[in-house]
Formats: sequence, C-alpha cells, structure tokens
Amino acid sequence: LASGELADIISKQATVGTMIKAEGSGGSDTENAPLAFITAININTHRKAACIQILRDFLLSKAPKLQKKGFNKIWSEGFSGRQQVGMLITERLINLPPTLVPILHAELQKDILWAQRNEDTIALKNSFKFDSFIYVTKAFHPPNDDDADDPAEPQQQRKGSGGRKKDEAKKKEKLVWFQFEDEVISKHSTMQFSFKVPAPQSSVSGSSSSSSSLGGLGSLEREQIVMIVPALKMAKIQQEISEMLLRDDS
Repeated sequence: LASGELADIISKQATVGTMIKAEGSGGSDTENAPLAFITAININTHRKAACIQILRDFLLSKAPKLQKKGFNKIWSEGFSGRQQVGMLITERLINLPPTLVPILHAELQKDILWAQRNEDTIALKNSFKFDSFIYVTKAFHPPNDDDADDPAEPQQQRKGSGGRKKDEAKKKEKLVWFQFEDEVISKHSTMQFSFKVPAPQSSVSGSSSSSSSLGGLGSLEREQIVMIVPALKMAKIQQEISEMLLRDDS
C-alpha cells in the first residue's frame, strides 16, 4: 500500500499530528521510542499520492455491495474538495497506559483547531476544517462463532432495513476490539464495514509469538474495520473515552 510514501506524508505534516514517546536519558533504543501517534490527513490535499489512490481502490474493493455506493461517494466528495474528508490514522502499543488515550485524541483536536486558525494559506486552513474521517482499525471475532456471518458480505435482499440493522448491531456486540477506544468510535460512526485478514504467522523458530504480541488475542479471527466518522462527533468521542476509563476505575 505504498506505506513509505504515507509515512513521508505523515512526518512532513508538522502542524497536525501528535506522538507519545517514552522518556529516558540512557541512550538505549527503547528510551525515547514512540509509544503512540495520531494524525489526520486531507485526502484532497494528497489525492495525487499513490498511497492514497491505492488505499482508496483497496478499501472500495472490500466494501460490501450495499455500502459501496455510499462509501465511494465519501471518497469522491473528498477527492473533489466538495467535502473536507480526512484519513484518521492512529497506532499505539496495546499496553499503553489507558489514561493517555483520551489525551492523544484531545491533542489531535487541538492541532486541528490550531491549523484552522494559523496555517499559512486560506486553502490550508480550510483543508483542516474536516467534515468527516475515514478510519481503518482492527478487531477480532471469537473463534467458532456460528452466528457470525462475514460482515463484508451484504445481507440477503429478503431482509428489510430493520433486519439488517439488527444484524449489524449483533456483529458489533461480538467484536473484540484491539483498542478499547474503537468501541466508542464505532458507536458514533455513520457507516461501517469489515473484512477478514489472515492471522499473524508464528515466528520462524516455531514458537507462537502472535498471541503474546497481541495481548492474547492472536487466536481470534482478525478483521479490519472501516468506519466513516463525522468530525463533529470527535469531541463527544474523546469525552466518552474518558468516561469509560472512569467507570472502569470505579
């Protein structure tokens, strides 16, 4: 997916994007290493980049029939500039202290607000006035889940909209989120679909390292989850992530 080019775009966007690093002064490789990052890039600004075009084609190829038209509309409006559509990109260690997660999201919103007010040109300022975000993350399904259909497959035509909504809600309930905050983001998404991906392979030595590296989730069926999230919901999402942590502590 031309990940090197995407990494360059992220690193060169100085005004929007936040990273959390480990503190240390001993000079070892693990000290000052990144623990988490979050950013948002405008797909119209970078529409000519191969990585964005490849990502668009790949995700559209995975969209189920019933959602492909709507998902393609989001991309078309973003590419044309009729809507300001961002790619929300974030990654973190699974054992990152949970209290840092809402801070990570809060700092991104501060960055976006700063860019809207202080970027060098009106065009750049407007490019950060996002209407919605495309967010791709990962989740897992319990093994041998007989009731779980492939979420990437469209529902049968004989089902009405009410039946489809119930099926989608049922599938969401069964998901085991790799990052707990994604449950909140999913709740506020206006469109969501998923597709299965191969499980991480065991190490060359033959020991199964995937389960430990994924916090014991390596034995579950892995899926990529694609969401459309309204930008106006981001403050509410950050608030609910914080409230979730407070409930867990009580």
